[in-house]
Amino acid sequence: KVKIIIKYPQWYDQFHNRGYDVVVETADFDRTWVGTETRDYEDKQWGGDVQYKGYYLMRWLGEIGGPKCGGGWFDPYGTHENTYVEQARQTVLADAREMLLFCYGSLLHGTGPANVARLRTEIPGLFKLAALVRNQPPKGIAAPKPPASDGRNEQYVYDFAGMLGLPLIPTAEIRTDVKAAFLPIHAMKDPQWSDKLATMLKAGTPVLVTDGLAAKIPSELASDKNLLTLKVDGKPKNLLNLTREDLKPIRERLLAPFNVRFDAPNKVALYLIGDHHLAIENFNDEAVTATLKPPEPNLKQVLVLPSTESVGIGTWTLGRFELWIPRRTLAVLEY
Repeated sequence: KVKIIIKYPQWYDQFHNRGYDVVVETADFDRTWVGTETRDYEDKQWGGDVQYKGYYLMRWLGEIGGPKCGGGWFDPYGTHENTYVEQARQTVLADAREMLLFCYGSLLHGTGPANVARLRTEIPGLFKLAALVRNQPPKGIAAPKPPASDGRNEQYVYDFAGMLGLPLIPTAEIRTDVKAAFLPIHAMKDPQWSDKLATMLKAGTPVLVTDGLAAKIPSELASDKNLLTLKVDGKPKNLLNLTREDLKPIRERLLAPFNVRFDAPNKVALYLIGDHHLAIENFNDEAVTATLKPPEPNLKQVLVLPSTESVGIGTWTLGRFELWIPRRTLAVLEY
């Protein structure tokens, strides 16, 4: 018996414009795979995608595909060692069951050999990471993208929001029984989006909306104390310019329902894994300091990639831990 796999590319905000229907085609095909390549952000030919995109897309299509979703697939084009292994880390963090390296010929020249050599050093840690996330439901801020929703001038805003240290939960449906939510203009695909927003706000749920969606919100909801607005101004990439001080009030409001506080520079991502673990990945080219209040006042390092690095964890002081995170490093911490 022949089984046919559909492999979805990484440009998910254009699927509905380029012939992909992820609901119908996922139902029709035997298996699905996900393109999680993100490459060097500044690369002139391949750039423009941030690393968090691989995580968001893998989780989003993983939810839609369920047991049909086989894994993540990425390539070496427009990458160097750091961005290549970051593709792998994001794929595994998103609970992909397998990874596929595209493709053998391309890995034999250019940056391919160096990328693969670096990946080999991380494979033991990636297996450990896979075990840590397997069957551990992620926690965090619901970030729904209804299938075939149009991002207009906010395309891929989810990826950039994830780079701000907001632990997003990619999902295909706007639900009202969540602890916190992020809604960009894509939410308008759901004909009940404003009613659902009203339900969340009435329940005291903190909801972060983009300025694009804020302009569409009914006037009676616009001044609700639980509503926060993220200024995108039609240019999601500009979110990478937000300062630590800009991000602090947003994180405080959205992380409060999870009994977590997190303060770090931009481009330091946070992931809440199950009941006792969290991951932090520093995508910056320099080490950063951060402060973290986990749900419980204890913290230990259980995994760091690359394995040659180590995260500095200070003592519990003033209700938080001081952290030092090396450049281009992923750390999984247990509390």
